[in-house]
Amino acid sequence: MSTLKPHVLLAAILAVWATGARAQTSASPPTATGTPSRIAFLKTELKITDAQMPVWNAVADAIRAAPKEVSGMPCMPMMQSSDTLPERLAAREKAMTAHLEALRKLRSAVEPLYVALSDDQKKTADQLMIGPIGMGMM
Repeated sequence: MSTLKPHVLLAAILAVWATGARAQTSASPPTATGTPSRIAFLKTELKITDAQMPVWNAVADAIRAAPKEVSGMPCMPMMQSSDTLPERLAAREKAMTAHLEALRKLRSAVEPLYVALSDDQKKTADQLMIGPIGMGMM
């Protein structure tokens, strides 16, 4: 199995976490901006079965935890004109480290889910559009 496919699903889930996911299907994404509705949308699109619920729950938990872990850590921290270059770099490093740790936790939850998906579910996962999170659009 290619190692690229779990990364596609991971990127889709990150899009849910950061901006909301939109699938290339006739279904409309949720209009609510809250994480629970986005998680429910992704679960519905992937047609998660009862047998897949344990690995799905780990992914959902990671999605829910990610915003808490990076709260107060914007991608581009607000800098003050009085901040020195080393201070600005340290602030950016701290924000990136928080995002990286959240990404690692999410990835470790996504990979077992992807393995548990059927071929049709994997096709759906692979077709999910990636949001503006640095991964580009698919």
